[in-house]
Amino acid sequence: HLRRHPCFLQVGSQSKPTMREICATASTTENYAKNDMVFHRGAEAKKVQFLTLGSLVYRCKYSDLESAKMVRLEQGMWFVEPVLWMPWKHAGEMKALTEVDTVTVSANKFREIVQGTREVFLTARGYAYSFLCEMQENTGNSVTNRLAVTDITKDQTFMPEKSKGSAAAGGMSEMCICEDVEAHIVQWDD
Repeated sequence: HLRRHPCFLQVGSQSKPTMREICATASTTENYAKNDMVFHRGAEAKKVQFLTLGSLVYRCKYSDLESAKMVRLEQGMWFVEPVLWMPWKHAGEMKALTEVDTVTVSANKFREIVQGTREVFLTARGYAYSFLCEMQENTGNSVTNRLAVTDITKDQTFMPEKSKGSAAAGGMSEMCICEDVEAHIVQWDD
């Protein structure tokens, strides 16, 4: 599951022992029931998560005057990547749409492990620098610009405006369409 992420793929190809250590000591699994909260806005993030089963909905609402922006996450996606590269507080909140399984990687343990192998450390440092540059580019050189600071990496987003039209265009399954509709009507504790 971790190797879907480009940095973990690179680390695994550079040092199998380092990747084994990440899997053995920095990663765990978590399970959520339908409607469980995965995290709340403003909470300190401590781990990146890889969705291995189920669907989640992420909601980011910057003020009471704005409508919330929502993204549905599917199996194979990851979230809260910024915590690997910098201190991070959740910019939104996430809830399980179905039963969910994730593989998590502790950011602190990940950083500790990659520092042990020079080649891997340089790879992770380069990836962190690229990530920061991309965030700055997308936020007008301000990492705190509210339009781009989210827990979901931009290429991970997917939430069609109209599920029916998206199904015809993208070949979405009936289950995906239902989950998109449910993502728009899920109850939040506001």
